[in-house]
Amino acid sequence: MAIADDILKLDQQLTELIAKYEQYFIGLEKREPLQLLDEVQKMVRRYTGVPINNTMYKHRFSMQVARLNTYREHWNRILKLMDEGKYSRDRFISDLHQRLHVTSEHKHNETGLPESESELDRIVREFREA
Repeated sequence: MAIADDILKLDQQLTELIAKYEQYFIGLEKREPLQLLDEVQKMVRRYTGVPINNTMYKHRFSMQVARLNTYREHWNRILKLMDEGKYSRDRFISDLHQRLHVTSEHKHNETGLPESESELDRIVREFREA
């Protein structure tokens, strides 16, 4: 495979890895995407010692490596906070779910309408009542 194709693949895999980690931190993914991280790191190690003659590809590769390193430090910091139980997004999301649950029950009891009523239906209903 040519270096141009590998750099393009590295960019795509890194973008996917970032999305997977964000999903993991939010709680949509149950497991940390370690397999994809290993694939990206293998690709980086493959070209780390190899001289890249094309300046454009050399720059793109070094930017991808810097991006990976920055995100990896960020992820490690978040993982450490999660282990300690101090990760604010976890607390924020759980508080948000709790508030939404209490608010939806309160609205349901207050209006007597099902909580699945959309905003548009609510506006139309209020317009007709006016």
